[in-house]
Amino acid sequence: MRLPTTRNEEYRFTDLSPLLRAKLTPANGAAAVSAEVVQGLVPTDVSCVVLVNGVFSAERSHLSMLPPGVYVGGLAGAPKEAV
Repeated sequence: MRLPTTRNEEYRFTDLSPLLRAKLTPANGAAAVSAEVVQGLVPTDVSCVVLVNGVFSAERSHLSMLPPGVYVGGLAGAPKEAV
């Protein structure tokens, strides 16, 4: 993916050099927070989708209150009609 430059109107006054110098690494998905901690933070009568380092965590999420037809998860497990 190409980053925008100052020649792109939307980024004309945006200095991206700090981003280019940063050593970015992909998240490994490991979590420092337990499912018990998440359960203590979220009421049980609502749905809660938990992302850990940008990765969906089914064991920490509470999805039982989702309306019928709503799917939360990876593309590989998505129903055919959702894809």
